[in-house]
Amino acid sequence: MNEQVTDKADVLQTIENRFASLEKKVSDQDTEISRLNRLVNQKDKTIRDLRQRLSKYEEPPKDSSNSSIPPTQDSIENQIVRHTKSLRKKSDRKTGGQPGHEGHFLETNEDPDFIVHHHPDDVCECCGESLADVEAEVIGKSQVVDIPSIQPTTTEHVLLGKRCKCGHMNKCRASKKYTSRISYGSNLNAIIAYFGHSQYIPFARLCEMLRDVFHLHISQGTVQNILTRMGKKSENAYREIRDRVEEAKVAGADETGLYVGGNTIGHGSSRTTISPISSRTNPAARPQRGSISPTTFLIPRS
Repeated sequence: MNEQVTDKADVLQTIENRFASLEKKVSDQDTEISRLNRLVNQKDKTIRDLRQRLSKYEEPPKDSSNSSIPPTQDSIENQIVRHTKSLRKKSDRKTGGQPGHEGHFLETNEDPDFIVHHHPDDVCECCGESLADVEAEVIGKSQVVDIPSIQPTTTEHVLLGKRCKCGHMNKCRASKKYTSRISYGSNLNAIIAYFGHSQYIPFARLCEMLRDVFHLHISQGTVQNILTRMGKKSENAYREIRDRVEEAKVAGADETGLYVGGNTIGHGSSRTTISPISSRTNPAARPQRGSISPTTFLIPRS
């Protein structure tokens, strides 16, 4: 009987020891699981940070805002956002000029080109008394800035010469300048060059503007010839700008497509902080996009 009791005591002790061992094992496993969870959380955070950093170097989906894809091929969502929803974030600022901002307004001219006096009626609108002998006084001034009616002017240059007794005809110096029967003047050439190259107006629209605004019927071929002549006159200035870009320590370059005469050509440009250079006025423009290299514009310096 005593031995049986002793056997039960040993069994209970063994069970208690086993439970104690299992409890320790479970506790150790809980500790390890907690450590692994913390490690996984740290790795998840590291992965998120790395993905966020990598996303800056990934190319966004191409649409009309970052590629040559026409806007009509954009997704419906992008078209809705671009055409009907402003991408600007809301601001707490009120509309209009902000405090501290120096405003810009139209100032009056102290020496106007024309002065028009507006007189009141000679009869008082209140009592009907005659005001014919009453001297008018200034009650206000208002200036209107406008552009005069644009009408082309024609200047005829009469070229004179004197014939010597020896028979030689001595011509005026202007005879070397005015060689054609009729031509367009320097102001008109400058306007065509400005709108053609600085404002990128196509030939057809440029001819339409010259007709509607200046009442001049000029063909696209004439416009092209004028731009070609003006480009040759600008070669010295172009070379000076090119030299400055070449000598700059840092210069940015870009290239995109450009329509000329219905064909796509490569339009490349290089720019510094003070001097831009473009293939639009340079023979470096090529019929195929992507065929322009930086050496086409700039000769690298050692």
